Amino acid sequence: MISKRYIKYILLGIFIAFLGVGTYFLCTFHTPPNYRTSSAFPSPFRYLHGYLHGYNTFNRNGLSKLNAIASGYLDLHQLNQLLLSNSNPVVVLNGMNEDIHYMKDKNLKFYCLDYSNEQIVPINRGPLKNVVCRARQLAAGIFNPWDDDKTQLSTESKFLADKGVEYLTPLPDNWLADWDFMDNMVDFFDKVDKKSTLYFHCGHGQGRTTTMLTLWDMYNNAYDVSAHDILSRQYLLGGEDLLDLEEWKNGTWSSNHLKSRRDLVLAFHQYMNAPDGYKKTKWSKWVAKHHLGPQRTGMMASQ
Repeated sequence: MISKRYIKYILLGIFIAFLGVGTYFLCTFHTPPNYRTSSAFPSPFRYLHGYLHGYNTFNRNGLSKLNAIASGYLDLHQLNQLLLSNSNPVVVLNGMNEDIHYMKDKNLKFYCLDYSNEQIVPINRGPLKNVVCRARQLAAGIFNPWDDDKTQLSTESKFLADKGVEYLTPLPDNWLADWDFMDNMVDFFDKVDKKSTLYFHCGHGQGRTTTMLTLWDMYNNAYDVSAHDILSRQYLLGGEDLLDLEEWKNGTWSSNHLKSRRDLVLAFHQYMNAPDGYKKTKWSKWVAKHHLGPQRTGMMASQ
């Protein structure tokens, strides 16, 4: 006869297996919509030509020509779906300044794992989250991720390179402390094929992604659309409010980060309109000339 102790272990095992399978299929086949936006695309994407949810008064000039898509990081199935759904060439801009590692087509962080110094390492998310992540691992057939063959790993950059897709990481680690990276960003905007679809993402599809989308919007539309309208419509389309300097509880953006991010996009709007700005003067020289830029205190960007 089975003892009560073994019955408890069996029930616990069934519960963990059920939890793992349930969360795996939930995250695989159901992705919640972005904040403040609606989209017919069955995925976490938002589009710059999307419906400004609940508002009909903001300036929409130029949105339809931007041909840009945004989200947080995707699994490889979703990324491939994005590529197949676009007839035009796709350019991927990853705001994280680090490659994304996948196992079983899922981002390692989905399983509370990371890749560091050529090793798979666990991420401690707390007792409950760790149980959920272990259940996800088991449901995906990942029984010992630390010893599994590294050939199971793939990266976003390699996946895209194999498909001939251009891949960029335009935001360096110190992008909020040193705005000179914008020279390369403007150069990319100048040279990119305007028929291409630009796909912007970071970790959660919010802070860095909203910044890159806003810069792209301003590059194309600053002549006809005010900075306020561009920032407002990017927020309404699903991004963050870049004018909001309030620190989030348990957030990773400091007040200095938030201020530098806001000042960066506002300065870029000025640059695109200034008589001595775009096409006349390189961004970094124009910023220095007008004494703009962040306080150089060694700030490091956060997600």
